[in-house]
Amino acid sequence: MEGYTLERKRKLRLKIGYRTIKTALGTGLSVWLAREWGLDHYTMAGVITMLCIQPTIKRSVTAAFSRLLSGFLALLASGLVFTLAGYNIPAVILFFLLFIPLAARLNIQEGLVISAVVIFHIFLYKEWNASIFLNEMALILIGVVMALVLNLHMPHLEQRMERMRKQIDQAFDESLLRVAESIRAGESRWPDQELERLKTLMQQAEELGRSDVENHLFRGKGSFQRYLDVRKQQFYGLERMDPLLHSLRGQDPHGDPIAGLLEAWVEGKAVARDERELHSMEELARLYESFRADELPATREEFETRSALYQLLREWSHYIRWEQRLTGRPQS
Repeated sequence: MEGYTLERKRKLRLKIGYRTIKTALGTGLSVWLAREWGLDHYTMAGVITMLCIQPTIKRSVTAAFSRLLSGFLALLASGLVFTLAGYNIPAVILFFLLFIPLAARLNIQEGLVISAVVIFHIFLYKEWNASIFLNEMALILIGVVMALVLNLHMPHLEQRMERMRKQIDQAFDESLLRVAESIRAGESRWPDQELERLKTLMQQAEELGRSDVENHLFRGKGSFQRYLDVRKQQFYGLERMDPLLHSLRGQDPHGDPIAGLLEAWVEGKAVARDERELHSMEELARLYESFRADELPATREEFETRSALYQLLREWSHYIRWEQRLTGRPQS
């Protein structure tokens, strides 16, 4: 029983993240502040804060601007529509017929919910004046500013990005070893789910990279994003290798040297990266020469296998060239 209770507490603790804490704190503070200022419908300030706290600083600023502008325009438009058409349901319908296309044109659709709350407040007041306008704008400002203040601090992602980088490096190495194993065997030994697993990992890393960029408003791509750009191109290369491995129709004398080249790349992690790249490029040149010097295959199966191996060698050449972008070395 005690172990069960501890497990439940652990799961509960994992669900209460940093963003959850900020949302709860900001919502409560916004409601308290609006109430202390004596504003009508003061709970609306908490709702706005909850909507404006986003996973990144950039998204938070975008959401805040959208809701601020949308609320301001909704206040002006509702005053105009209700004054001309009266405080009735047809006027509400007319307001949304006009305001929703306007919000879409201005790209502030995120603020439609706040706009709806604002105009329903005006509808219940059954009047529009400066006092009501200031009350609603104060609610919006409290909610927006509170969210922005709390979102100025975001957890650092460097450690997560470094862990993700190591996972991706390991996954790529494992994939290369699978390719080498398949080449030696003369048939594909690469499980279909292997590429899907790597693709999922890359997608998670890209989302993490986007979050890092969006947490630095005045900075472009960082080293992690440039790393992912290279890895994405190398992943496309691995995808192109997959059907080539399925084209193998048996073992070939050229297979072992190519497989050895891939295995040496993975095993040579302790070697300086630029030395490893130079060695691989030199070996590639020798292998290309051996292809040209060798006699043509005698059977169709041998031809298909030789052709697939040559294409694999070309894909490996592209892989190394992309790797050189990580080191800053000029491509040869």
